[in-house]
Amino acid sequence: MSTEQRVKLLEEAGTDVWIAVDEAKGQIVGRGETYSAAVAMAEEAGNSDPLVIKTPPTWAPMVL
Repeated sequence: MSTEQRVKLLEEAGTDVWIAVDEAKGQIVGRGETYSAAVAMAEEAGNSDPLVIKTPPTWAPMVL
């Protein structure tokens, strides 16, 4: 997954939520208020080993 794809994925995910990502497909396969909810949704979608990420409450610009 390219950097641009990751940025787009995170922008679409929303804030203050757990997301489960299928790295091979580059898409969100689960989302929830808790880690367990995101993983359960991913498993229902057929992904038993997703990358799980907690998005921040707000997105802030960063200068590197």
